[in-house]
Amino acid sequence: MRWLRPGVGWCAWFTAFVGGCTYDFDAFAPGSAGGDASLGGVGGVGGVSGASGGGAGGSSGAAGGAGGAAGASGGSAGAGGSAGAGGSGGATGGSGGAGGSGGGATLQVVYAASVADCVNLNIPDPDVCATASGGDAMSVDLVNDAFAPAAPSGAFVRFDLDGTLTGKSIISAAFELRATNGTSADSVSSGELWQVAAFTRADLFSSVPAQQGALLGADLGNVAKLQTMSWPIPPASISANGSLYFGVFPVNNNGTDYFNLQGVTPPRLVVTYQ
Repeated sequence: MRWLRPGVGWCAWFTAFVGGCTYDFDAFAPGSAGGDASLGGVGGVGGVSGASGGGAGGSSGAAGGAGGAAGASGGSAGAGGSAGAGGSGGATGGSGGAGGSGGGATLQVVYAASVADCVNLNIPDPDVCATASGGDAMSVDLVNDAFAPAAPSGAFVRFDLDGTLTGKSIISAAFELRATNGTSADSVSSGELWQVAAFTRADLFSSVPAQQGALLGADLGNVAKLQTMSWPIPPASISANGSLYFGVFPVNNNGTDYFNLQGVTPPRLVVTYQ
């Protein structure tokens, strides 16, 4: 609908149909924030423009003022939408998860052998083998020429554990032998590691401990003078106050010599636990 421009003609028209014209032209200000409230019934038209200001959330309320110009009927212009509040910054990043507990300190215990001797595998006698090997060594050789006649020799080592490991969790274990610095120490073969039947040193004068179960540790290959040879031992085989019995058997006629209990570095069992 088109509205007549306010003026004398407009008032005359209004007087003819309504019976009077009392409109204050000085109060009428086209384009102001709102017209005279006396004709507010039509003012809703002006509010349309104002509504767009509030809808934008961050737009200026000035847009609502412009809506008043559109309401030529004098209706109050819709109030401009207030500026939308800026979105708050994202929440602070979550704190890092607490570090897992260490699960207890990792400790290590080293056991010295209680028995460590070699024997002629055909005619066992630890004293004879020790003398043939220089007194402080154990010979592991498929053909040990120190015997007459030559014969294979193997080493047998026993460990007696105390109560240190009671209630502990075994993480790893290793059986270690150190080669001597003698001329017979250099070799292409370390020998094979087996678990053997229980024995005492006295038993070694009359019998060779029998191999038990499957091969515990394969031949490690070349051995150099004073080199430490280490075989891993299954943690399940370690128990507090128990004993372990090992035999190192020859697989090559170019054998090696390891220190026995009289040597500078006797055999040892290294156990890591927590």
